[in-house]
Amino acid sequence: AGSEGNTLVLLEITDFDGLQARFGALAADNVLSLVAGVLRRKIRDADHVGRLSDGRFGLLLTQCGLDDARLKAAWLCRHLALSSFQYQDQIVPIYLAAGLAPFGRGHTSETLIAAAASDLGAHIGLA
Repeated sequence: AGSEGNTLVLLEITDFDGLQARFGALAADNVLSLVAGVLRRKIRDADHVGRLSDGRFGLLLTQCGLDDARLKAAWLCRHLALSSFQYQDQIVPIYLAAGLAPFGRGHTSETLIAAAASDLGAHIGLA
């Protein structure tokens, strides 16, 4: 059901390397800061967020099943897409893909991240 269980939401900035190549390292750093700030402000106190690699963030949503996590991920993707900013007279778009994986006892971080990563393609552009 919606609020039962725990879910990892993997959020990946779509074509982060291309964004960095097109707009430069400073613009890419600004995108990372903007995404991190939004994620920190828009999750509950019981949840956790962290940057996993270039352009990839993980959200650990506690007491949040897949249905509710999918809704939260879609909302975050839409919110961040609307948060695009201007850099040197160009609009820098922020698009995310989301992958979800339920977790509980017995899951390792590696298997959990792999499960969410394999789900990434199913939720590209959740907006």
